[in-house]
Amino acid sequence: MPGNRRLDQLNARALYANVSMPRAGLGRASCTPAIAAAKSPRINNRHASTTAAPMTITIWHNPKCGTSRNVLAMVRATGVEPTVVEYLKTPPDAVTLARVAAAVGGAAKLMRAKGTPAEQLGLDKPGTSDAVILAAMAEHPILINRPVVIAPRGTILARPSERVLAVLDGSLPPGFLKEDGKPATRP
Repeated sequence: MPGNRRLDQLNARALYANVSMPRAGLGRASCTPAIAAAKSPRINNRHASTTAAPMTITIWHNPKCGTSRNVLAMVRATGVEPTVVEYLKTPPDAVTLARVAAAVGGAAKLMRAKGTPAEQLGLDKPGTSDAVILAAMAEHPILINRPVVIAPRGTILARPSERVLAVLDGSLPPGFLKEDGKPATRP
């Protein structure tokens, strides 16, 4: 809507955060940049300047997980220092968890079953609602699969680890190897 000063201000703030805000009426203007990226992940190039703002990436990380360590190494290898959230120590709030689940295809896709109480809680049964799964994740963060990457270009569950390359602006340096000694290749 041309001439909508409030919307122009929101888009200017979103540009600073390197995400674009939706048009009026969609109710996303009050989001933090990370939540806005989870809800509507796209880069706003419409008003891009010659000096791009640094990419802001958040990773929900478990340092005991090899896939999570590989994803963190890949992000850093592109020259970006992400915000690392050890989600087992600092679990996401229910609203953020719901938004990320929606961005990755639903709570069932975000849920980790292996090595968790998912089966004991009955979460592995077909037809279990997102609300039930999300409530269980909020109570038992171990149920959240990892690593989750929230970036301006998208919010993904980075399994396999190479999936993170789809949301990064840079490329890996030549000869980059994962922990297992294998090269990372685009899926």
